[in-house]
Amino acid sequence: MKRVSTHETKIYIGSQEGYSGPAFSEYDLRQAIGEFQESCDISVACSVRISPTRYIFRDYSESGWEIVVINYPRFPKDKVVIETFSERLAEFLLKTFKQNRMSVVGPVNTYMLEN
Repeated sequence: MKRVSTHETKIYIGSQEGYSGPAFSEYDLRQAIGEFQESCDISVACSVRISPTRYIFRDYSESGWEIVVINYPRFPKDKVVIETFSERLAEFLLKTFKQNRMSVVGPVNTYMLEN
C-alpha cells in the first residue's frame, strides 16, 4: 500500500463556448486535458478526474464540468506542483473552450479567471 498526503484542486468550467456558443462533450474535454498533460514535463503533469455538474443561481442554470486535480499515489506531487498545474490547466481550458470565466478552488483560496 502506498500513501500520500491528500491534496486536490478543483476547476469548474461550463459545457459550452461562452454563454451561447456550441457545447463541447466530455470526450472533447478529455482530449484537451490529455493534450495539456502531454505538453507538460512528467515531473509536473498531474492526474485528474472529471465529473458532470450543474451551476444554479436563482433562475439561472448551466451544465458544466468539475475537473479535480488530485495527488494520485502512483504519481505523487507536491501541493505547490498540483496548484500550479491546476492554474495553468484552467488557463489552457479557458482559451481552448472560449470561456468567459472559470473558477479554480484550492484548499485555501478560490480564483476566478476571466477571458
